[in-house]
Amino acid sequence: MNIDPEITKHAPGLLGSLVAVFLIKDTWPRRLVLLIAGVAAAAYGAPHVSLRSGADAELAGFLTGLFSMAVAAKLIEVIDAVKPSDLIDRILKRIGL
Repeated sequence: MNIDPEITKHAPGLLGSLVAVFLIKDTWPRRLVLLIAGVAAAAYGAPHVSLRSGADAELAGFLTGLFSMAVAAKLIEVIDAVKPSDLIDRILKRIGL
């Protein structure tokens, strides 16, 4: 069975993102967007994580996919919690307007 090496290189990031999909409590459309973001983060970030940490590329891909989705989910949660009008009022009050 011949599997393209490019696919096997990115498989751990996909698996890490899939694990995170089932750990995140959110709507399915948002989970799908987070899954795509997690796979992209693992594809582009895992080589750098592996290089900097000295970890195997597969482990770095899995962990990058897993934790990037957690970070993205929390970022979306914060954005949903902050109302734009409140944010603009705080900024204007801070600069004295």
